[in-house]
Amino acid sequence: MKIRPLIAILPLLISLSPACALALAGFAEQTSVFHYNDYRQVLRGHPSDLCHGETKWCLVLQKPGKGYRREENAHFEELSVPLDRRIPYVIGRRSGDNYWILYDLTQEKVLVADLNYDNAIYAWRALGFEEPRYANGRNTGEFLIETKESVFSRWSMQLQMWFFFGVFPIFIIVLPFWFASRHSKRKYRRGDGRIYRIFSLLLFLPVLAFFCIAGYSLFQLVKDNW
Repeated sequence: MKIRPLIAILPLLISLSPACALALAGFAEQTSVFHYNDYRQVLRGHPSDLCHGETKWCLVLQKPGKGYRREENAHFEELSVPLDRRIPYVIGRRSGDNYWILYDLTQEKVLVADLNYDNAIYAWRALGFEEPRYANGRNTGEFLIETKESVFSRWSMQLQMWFFFGVFPIFIIVLPFWFASRHSKRKYRRGDGRIYRIFSLLLFLPVLAFFCIAGYSLFQLVKDNW
């Protein structure tokens, strides 16, 4: 494989990379979208300006559709897992002020807002529901299903981050070692002495280390996002 043609087209590949600007601008923020019920989806942010609490993990109710309009009163540290997709009520602990909120999704109305969990869950039970399980920013994937669009976007973002902030910069640093190693190897083959063979092997070690580190980091990325 010839390296020079690859180096020549790298700037073009970078400039044509879709969502490149998005990946570079929002590299610290991670968001995922999950199916919730027939009325809403859940946007999980971390860390994000969506989150008003200290943990920087939050769940935001939003309407599916163009623009995904987020609701002002529907930012939660933890949110009830739907008992039925047709039920329009949710209960959760609001991000920022830690109020327990009972929310009607059809009317987009807060029915109960109280710091006391017992009062909120009493109103919830009065609607005829059992006490629910709660999803938070860390266990969302255990209770809700991520949308296909969100999975694709998350993988795209992570792979671009892996390349632009990990692989590409180190590759530029390691590249001179690659050429020096090849040059020493050519010298050795022309009969200029075994010392060039030794230089070739020594100069190739950083290149080998680069591929090992890049491969291991890619493995960790896949493991963390699977």
